[in-house]
Amino acid sequence: GTEPIGPYTFLRVAAGPIEPGCAGQFFMLHPPGHVLPRPMSLCLFRAGELCFLIDPIGPGTRTLCGLTEGDTLHVLGPLGSGFPAPKTGEKTVLVAGGMGIAPLYLFAAALKGGLLLFGARDKTVASIADEFKGFDCAIEIATDDGSAGRRGFVTALLEEAVTPETVIYACGPLPMLKAASLIADKAGARCYVSL
Repeated sequence: GTEPIGPYTFLRVAAGPIEPGCAGQFFMLHPPGHVLPRPMSLCLFRAGELCFLIDPIGPGTRTLCGLTEGDTLHVLGPLGSGFPAPKTGEKTVLVAGGMGIAPLYLFAAALKGGLLLFGARDKTVASIADEFKGFDCAIEIATDDGSAGRRGFVTALLEEAVTPETVIYACGPLPMLKAASLIADKAGARCYVSL
């Protein structure tokens, strides 16, 4: 089934024998009636369900968002390499831009402390960060229009938070990932990105 979450759709799929993998891995979801599958990061695994956060921006993703309970969906995965665990003593910083929040949800749920930096275009998208409030991590938000958190890019928050003892896990638009990597290099921190 599906449910709206901010401007996105939360798609729940029965896992059956499929293992959820780990944060940072992805699945190929094949929308019925379409030629190509769509790569989607696993957002959550609960009660035997694989859960994906989807932005209904094209015909394939709109089809996925329109699925109802009982519909058939072909799923392949988990694929790719997940995020490695932080080393003892490292300060964990999760950096998400827009839909890049999806693979960081599982990671944040398992964290013991840490910081989530979330960049969004506006307060509607930024409201997704409310889903993280029960986790053991602090949350800071930056929005393009300043309607929630600080006005500007999430990488400005990262520049303030990073130290040589930081490990960064990032997912989002390519320019944000490049900036996060450069910030990590400059600070002498480790950085992992999910493309």
